[in-house]
Amino acid sequence: MDYTINQIIDYYADASIEYVNIITNQILPYKTDGNRSTASGISGIVIPLSGSANFSLNNTRYAMKEGTIVHAGSQMKLKIETVGDKPWEYAVVHYKTLYHASVRLDDEHFQIKIKHMAKIKDYVYQLIKFSSEPGSMARIQVKVTFFNLVNEILLQAKHHVDDKNTSVISKAISFMKENYADEFSIAELAEMLQIERRRFSELFEQHTGLSPIQYLTEYRIRMARELLRISQHSIAEIGELVGYQDNFYFSRVFKKQVGMSPLKYKKYLEENDIYF
Repeated sequence: MDYTINQIIDYYADASIEYVNIITNQILPYKTDGNRSTASGISGIVIPLSGSANFSLNNTRYAMKEGTIVHAGSQMKLKIETVGDKPWEYAVVHYKTLYHASVRLDDEHFQIKIKHMAKIKDYVYQLIKFSSEPGSMARIQVKVTFFNLVNEILLQAKHHVDDKNTSVISKAISFMKENYADEFSIAELAEMLQIERRRFSELFEQHTGLSPIQYLTEYRIRMARELLRISQHSIAEIGELVGYQDNFYFSRVFKKQVGMSPLKYKKYLEENDIYF
């Protein structure tokens, strides 16, 4: 399955999850481990520690090696085939979801591409250590380490996406900020950047959390609010200055973004002496 890093972050941010356990395993070169299923009632985060393998969940194959982490749902058909002449060693961090938010991925399988694995592996080894120790303090350390591990995975995944797409998205953002007053479509911007429009929108949202049109709209309205604060232009003139030739459409977009019309916003600034 394909999910954006922002969808995955939203899932972990909104759901309530609880650590269950961690297991490690090693499969020798040229061996296959199959005809079994993932654990019942819980989810798993599969983290490679060394070597490479083809890791299949419900007949979807993931090429697992350094820099690739896979999420597995409950009771999925599992098959593992080692790749190369080295053993494949991996850890599976099991957790359960106590509260499901609007974005639900706990029973889905997907991969997460990672920029750097070193700190993630450190947390894995810490989790193994604390999980084997008795006492309340060890249980607290397990909880803390588990959430640190999830946080680090998401941070490194975000860095991977950002680094990969920084150049084209940075150019797009710069163009929007420099030309927000002009009329142009997202399709025209994508063509200028020599990237297919749909792919551009996907990359832009992965990088910023907003679609290109949402980003452009928010930036234009931010500029309009500033002009309403410092200039003596009419509402229609300000709309044109930020890229809206239709005054009624500008007012509608402004109200949707700000919660009040441009005229009411201007009066609010004047009545509250907000001019600096």
